[in-house]
Amino acid sequence: MTSRYSTDNLTRVSELTPYEWTPPNTWIEERLATFVTALQGECPHYQFGETDNGRGLFVYVDDETYTRGWIGYRNFYDTGGEEKYGVWSKGIINDKYGTYNYQHNMRMSKILKSAVKVAKGYMNRVTSANINEAYHHIVDNAVDSKAYSYKNEITSKTTALGIGYQDIGKRVMRELISLYDSGYEFFDTEIPQKIQELKDAISEHADNTANKQAVLVWKDGSKVRTAGINLSEVYWKAVTDEKVYATPEMLPPEILSKISILQVAENETYLMDTGMRFGEDIFYVQV
Repeated sequence: MTSRYSTDNLTRVSELTPYEWTPPNTWIEERLATFVTALQGECPHYQFGETDNGRGLFVYVDDETYTRGWIGYRNFYDTGGEEKYGVWSKGIINDKYGTYNYQHNMRMSKILKSAVKVAKGYMNRVTSANINEAYHHIVDNAVDSKAYSYKNEITSKTTALGIGYQDIGKRVMRELISLYDSGYEFFDTEIPQKIQELKDAISEHADNTANKQAVLVWKDGSKVRTAGINLSEVYWKAVTDEKVYATPEMLPPEILSKISILQVAENETYLMDTGMRFGEDIFYVQV
């Protein structure tokens, strides 16, 4: 099993400075340039770019939104060690390091041919499942939080009546509502209003149960990828029915309609029975 993507692992190609070969000034630069040449010779469609993280060169393919990993040449060990070729990919598991270390997702070798072989085997494109790994828990927590807010409103209204919302409190609540509905006249004139507010809160809660079914919609280069997401499942079991659309306009109308609502909503803000967006090109649309 591969390790889980986080939002920090999703590096956009648009954030990179394209790599251009220049005469190397150091041994490390010369070895890295050799690595690039060898890997591109085996995989001509691979492109390279860099950010300011200083670890190495990111590997990407044209018309994909996210990088596939990165390569480098230096001493990647925390203590001791020596300079080696390194390949980073979320598909790699290196149990010599904890999951909190970037080396947990690295293979290192002194042999160029071995490093190229690893890069060829592990530089896979980012999938809908990977995107969901990064965002699943955020969306699930937002859906639950909204549903709990309606339940909390019931608790608030029962407290205002001087009763709890557990066991005997629920029984007393039902009796009070029954008396109110029968037309009983309470001596305390504030009680009927509080009971009505409680009834309204119960009705709101019933009408706004947590909807755990969504469609993940995300832009991958010029394409749009979608996948069914069951937020009730753990993230590695949640993804089904993956599809690819050549353009956003080809998405189903009901999906496009809710995306148009989310596009004008605040980023990373959950809208009940509509969904949630992350930036301009990742949407969880509830269905």
